[in-house]
Amino acid sequence: MASVRTLPALLKGAGNAHQARFFKTQLGASSALISSCRGARFSSSSPDLQQKVDDFRRAVEKHLPADGKRAVFATAWLATDNVFVALMREHFPEVLKGMNLVAIDTLHLFPTTLPCAKLVEEKYGKKALWKAPNGVITLEEFIAKYGDCEELDSADFDFVSK
Repeated sequence: MASVRTLPALLKGAGNAHQARFFKTQLGASSALISSCRGARFSSSSPDLQQKVDDFRRAVEKHLPADGKRAVFATAWLATDNVFVALMREHFPEVLKGMNLVAIDTLHLFPTTLPCAKLVEEKYGKKALWKAPNGVITLEEFIAKYGDCEELDSADFDFVSK
């Protein structure tokens, strides 16, 4: 049986400028949505941004199959996750087309996460396979089965929700 490859966090520190450009130009998002989707302040430029994009491209070429098959990218719809999708679409559309995009809905996402996810899915034509905690589909069901997330140990919450 073929193993599934997962992609490490290649965008860690990819630069806030690229994230800002992604939200403004790639998604065509409104200022309100940009503010709600981004997790950090964006600078107007990053001196080493091109080097980081080049490093990203080399890592994708080295670690992912050209057709994207057996590759999985798990997303929480964080800014860096969304930049990953934008970079893949720009530089490796065939890899993105063939790979699996998996989203984990812990049922405790920020209210802006789902609209942001929808924008990314629509913009790049890449639907995610959404996964919820085992045996529940609503927050009320989660609480009834597992308890209030604020009362769970963080490891226990991660175990039951992801």
